[in-house]
Formats: sequence, structure tokens, C-alpha cells
Amino acid sequence: MRLTYLCSLMIISLMTINVSFAHTQLQSSQPSAGASLSQAPSSLQLTFTNPIQLIAVSLYSAQQEIEIDFSPQTNAQQALQIPLPNLAPSQYQVKWRGLGEDGHLMKGDFGFELK
Repeated sequence: MRLTYLCSLMIISLMTINVSFAHTQLQSSQPSAGASLSQAPSSLQLTFTNPIQLIAVSLYSAQQEIEIDFSPQTNAQQALQIPLPNLAPSQYQVKWRGLGEDGHLMKGDFGFELK
């Protein structure tokens, strides 16, 4: 009975470790999520908890998608900087998608405001 209990604990521990390493999250960004800016940022900086192969990064204003200089990555990176065009005052939404180190599709979004 004790051996069964120990085996169960070991399996649960291994499952927890795999889950915690499997999911890459956005750790920080510049502009940061929810930021209210008085000056337009010159770039978008994304930093993740683990390396990720970004396959899409999009920027939207309240009216339309904003063209940015992004190409899908061929290698996983933990941080990325994307130059931005001149932005007018508006609400903006950043959406990203990528493949984690384990091959899982990860995605997220955040917004910021330019006054």
C-alpha cells in the first residue's frame, strides 16, 4: 500500500512538472499591458517565460490592423523587438501566436492606449 502511495505521488509530481514547463507565457511587454502612453512607442518588445517560436504578431487600432515589420520566426527566442510605424492616438491591441518548446500552440493578447 505504501509503494502504491509513493508511486502515485511520483506520477502526480511528474505530471505537474510537465504542465508547468509546457506553457510559455508572456512575461512582460513594452508598451506594457494596459499602459496609457503620451508618446508613441518606436518598438514593440515582447519577453516570454521560455523561448517561443512566434508565428504571428499583429497590431490593431480601433479602426484597422496596423502593418508592422514581422515575419514568422524559424527559431525559438525568449525576447523579441519589433519596430513600429508612427502611431496616432488610439486604443491598440497586440495579438501574438507561437509554438512553445514542446510544440504546443500558445497565444495571447494585450492592449495599450496612446493619448
